[in-house]
Amino acid sequence: MRFDGAIAVVTGAGSGIGKAAAVRLAKEGARVILAGRTLSRLEGTAGEINNLCRREAAYFFQTDVTKESSVQELARYVEGNFGDLHVLVNNAGGSAQTRILETPEKVWDDVQAVNLKSVFLVSKELGKIMAAGVKKEILDKRNRSIVNIASLSGHQAGAHIPHNSSTKAAVINFTKSLALECLHSG
Repeated sequence: MRFDGAIAVVTGAGSGIGKAAAVRLAKEGARVILAGRTLSRLEGTAGEINNLCRREAAYFFQTDVTKESSVQELARYVEGNFGDLHVLVNNAGGSAQTRILETPEKVWDDVQAVNLKSVFLVSKELGKIMAAGVKKEILDKRNRSIVNIASLSGHQAGAHIPHNSSTKAAVINFTKSLALECLHSG
């Protein structure tokens, strides 16, 4: 299996793309930590994955990826319980339908936080675990990947979703910067 023995974290894993990514990683042999805000969704997804794989493949950790202290708790959980990290999928996100001239500041800030700030915080904190893992490996070097989910609206602006379009464009460029920084880290 392609991810046999790998440890993965997927944010926003309780539904949608995050859930699908977590299922796929587990089916390919990874142990997957499901991260998100809604405990009932995480528990349900973990149960589905474990039943599907007929092994303990999914674990969950309730967290708010827009808060640094909460992401640091997630990092401590991953390091303390798994000791390493090979795959990170930054999938948590959200949007709302509003026109630019009618968008309340709170709506703008909330979308910026969950779509962009979370990618920065989770990449920073969990990326440290990944970098430390590379340094520990001597002979059996494993590939490590951070996958940041964006969308078409990051390349082409969409009407009535200015906050989503701006965050997804920023995620695309953040990912390029992160790749350049981590190029020699493994």
